[in-house]
Amino acid sequence: DELRYVPNTLARGLTQQRTGTLGLVVPDLGDPFFTLVLRGAEQVARAAGYRVIVCNTNSERELEAAYVDDLVAHQVDGLILAPVDNESKRVVDWMVSRGLPHVLIDRSIPGVDADIVQGDSVGGARVLVDHLVAHGHRRIGHVTEPQSVSTARDRFQGYREALEANGIPFDPELVAEGTGATIEGARGATEELLDRGVDVTAIL
Repeated sequence: DELRYVPNTLARGLTQQRTGTLGLVVPDLGDPFFTLVLRGAEQVARAAGYRVIVCNTNSERELEAAYVDDLVAHQVDGLILAPVDNESKRVVDWMVSRGLPHVLIDRSIPGVDADIVQGDSVGGARVLVDHLVAHGHRRIGHVTEPQSVSTARDRFQGYREALEANGIPFDPELVAEGTGATIEGARGATEELLDRGVDVTAIL
């Protein structure tokens, strides 16, 4: 304390085989959901004596792979990953081959057996459609992310299940897929849906 000495974390990491750092890789820090995830991760990590290195992939697979490479090179003790999409399997497989502890958040990947923390997107979509039906809507559109993203598949499943439960036939003309989880992607898909001239009174 007197000398304000700060230990060299890199040197200490070489001798102790741990760096006290965790990597957090997310597709979009501009999304309030992932901002909350970051805040929660940092609070818990700091309380346990860890620091968090945050990487934002912009939903780009190449950037995701590059960031994971960088974090491994920095010898992080573990990694929290919100995958871009199904193709992130190769990144997770690589982490497994390196023996890097990891947890997936928000999105699952087919064929990957990993610890994961995620919400109930199927149930959430069902609740939302039920809410619209309760307000008299039967021509309900669905704007979705690409189906290569697990949350998009889950929400689409919930949407269809809720339609069926309410006796509403599924109409593929009422579904439009955006280019990604962005405001621009959602706007483009919504405009495409409305430009079809279909009878739609509400959109999930």
